[in-house]
Amino acid sequence: MSGFGAVLFDVDGVLVDSLDAHLRILRDKAVQYGVRAEVPGPKELKRMLKAGTVISPMFEFFRVVGFPPELARRAEEDYRTEFLTTYPSKPYPGAQALLDRLKDAKLSLGIVTSNTLENVRASLGALFDAFSPELVFDTDHPSAPNKVVALELAAQNLRIPREHLLFVGDQLSDYTAAKTSGTPFLGVSYGWVFDEGEPGMDIARSPAEVGDYVLGQR
Repeated sequence: MSGFGAVLFDVDGVLVDSLDAHLRILRDKAVQYGVRAEVPGPKELKRMLKAGTVISPMFEFFRVVGFPPELARRAEEDYRTEFLTTYPSKPYPGAQALLDRLKDAKLSLGIVTSNTLENVRASLGALFDAFSPELVFDTDHPSAPNKVVALELAAQNLRIPREHLLFVGDQLSDYTAAKTSGTPFLGVSYGWVFDEGEPGMDIARSPAEVGDYVLGQR
């Protein structure tokens, strides 16, 4: 058994397979607004993110691919109203089993995401019930303007040291937030950015391996 008391998850690329949906809405909005956007494919996006390109929140993603600020803001508002119905995403195979294992082990579970709460609820479906309400931090959370603050608040809410938390993410921004806040981090190679063998980082190749890591079984 590991020494973790709680596990906090990024959602997109960790629990929910949403990369293709995000790339599609970028392309569709570029057509709608007549923007000559350069929307990357998955491999090119991974290269960009590894180089430090910022794509969260969605306003930044639209800006990165070529939207001027005023149209990026309009497209972001469209994202909030259209994404969950027009571009549905589903949990990764094994996500349900992962959360069940961790709940059975009496661990507290939380979410730290740059997505909206509405989108997170819709994409996770019944899986959302596994998370403690006081540990859910989304892009509109009034007390957590960024992931660093969210991780710090999670430790405060649980009244445990930050080293007893684990943050599971798939992007450099997740890793940086964890390191800045003093929170242990686990990357996943099935998400948007990381590969197996990332230097200086523990990596899980599947939701099942996330569970093994958390429970000290690997």
